Amino acid sequence: MQIYLPGEAGLWRGEHEPDVQNAILAAVRPGAVVYDVGAHVGTMALGAAQLVGDLGRVVAFDGDPENVERLRGNSARNGLEGHLQVVHAAVWSRTASDGISFRRGTTARSHGGVEADGNRPVLANGEIINVPAITLDGFVAAGGPPPQLVKIDVEGGEYEVLRGGTRLFATQRPPKSTTNRLQSKSPLG
Repeated sequence: MQIYLPGEAGLWRGEHEPDVQNAILAAVRPGAVVYDVGAHVGTMALGAAQLVGDLGRVVAFDGDPENVERLRGNSARNGLEGHLQVVHAAVWSRTASDGISFRRGTTARSHGGVEADGNRPVLANGEIINVPAITLDGFVAAGGPPPQLVKIDVEGGEYEVLRGGTRLFATQRPPKSTTNRLQSKSPLG
């Protein structure tokens, strides 16, 4: 992976969000479709792409153009382009092909997010840029494969992402076996 040291060393060492990594490991099977919303440089997307294998697909969404460039490079370095699709867009509650305001993180690009509709990313303090925005429902309606798992990390805008996927979440349910596996691994009981 292309990472910036020392600030992103934990990504390389696999220390970033171990509970999320474990949940993905428990839920994802070969041939699955996974959405990584707020993919950053691909820490979760790269691992999920290896889990889904050649018959599956991971769709990694990120609004920050630098993150997207690094994610595409990381995908290529790992030979995953065939089943890791990188989408340069912020996932939101509305589609904005002409763009939506996105506040970047200054030192950690993972802290950037959409700043619109009364929302502001929790930790972002960098410049505001304009990025394309799509909804999960719009992506699927345009021919995107429906996911079996959606991981969302968008710095406080998660509710808006969910609002943009109401049709998707009303029609796509995880298989009972996946729900049981995740519940059995939950540290909360």
